[in-house]
Amino acid sequence: MLQDVRTLRRPNCDSDHYLVKTVIIQKLVRAQQNSNTQRKQWNRKNLQNKEKLNQYRPSLYNKLEIAVERQDINTEWQQIKDSVLNAATEVIQYENKKPRNEWCDDERRKAMEEKNLVRMKSINRRTR
Repeated sequence: MLQDVRTLRRPNCDSDHYLVKTVIIQKLVRAQQNSNTQRKQWNRKNLQNKEKLNQYRPSLYNKLEIAVERQDINTEWQQIKDSVLNAATEVIQYENKKPRNEWCDDERRKAMEEKNLVRMKSINRRTR
């Protein structure tokens, strides 16, 4: 169901057209719950490094050797999973987050602000 339609003069999209904003209401049969946590990624450089791999193998072997064999497959799987993850976090480690928008610096922001000010002046001018 279409609830609201408006034209937006303020956003700058480098065009002589204006944006059109619409609000649409739609009932969904089932909404999926999306967890907001981001997965950590392993450090790929350490995975390709032979020295780190030579450290990882004995560490994993020792952790798997310590794990006790159980009759329950689920607990045994959890032990294997925990030992692999622990060995990997010790040796391979997680990748550091990369900064986003590294291309957008202060000089570029100033230029964008100036361009937007000039555009607002031209929009507010009473001419055809």
